[in-house]
Amino acid sequence: MKKHELNFAIDAFAAVAFILLISTGIIMFWVLPPGSGHMEIWGMSRHGWGDIHFWVSVAFIALIGTHLFLHWSWIISKMKGREKVNGEEAVSSKRRFRLLLAAFVLVVLLAVAPFFSGVTDTREGDSQTRGKEHTEHVIQNP
Repeated sequence: MKKHELNFAIDAFAAVAFILLISTGIIMFWVLPPGSGHMEIWGMSRHGWGDIHFWVSVAFIALIGTHLFLHWSWIISKMKGREKVNGEEAVSSKRRFRLLLAAFVLVVLLAVAPFFSGVTDTREGDSQTRGKEHTEHVIQNP
């Protein structure tokens, strides 16, 4: 398969995955919102649609990663920006590289920040008692 054909296939599958992510997200947010009970679409509850949404997002991330890998040399060349002004390389190319690098680092930090945050139980009542009751219930009814 030629490189341009591979690029087209990756981008086409990524576009399909993106459309599926949008549609399953809309279904879960507006059509089957939290607390929608026993409502189903095509025999699947909100939980089933959530599973589809998750696995399509995994595929989408893999496709976008592949897309970035295939275009990496282009990305680096644009970040370096070999622009010339009056026959000399512009200072803006270094500034552009630093800004893009800073933006990338910021996005990565925002993406991983929730994994380092504690989980808060927002139910009412004493958290120590509640946790103990829940554990006893789980042990009694496996």
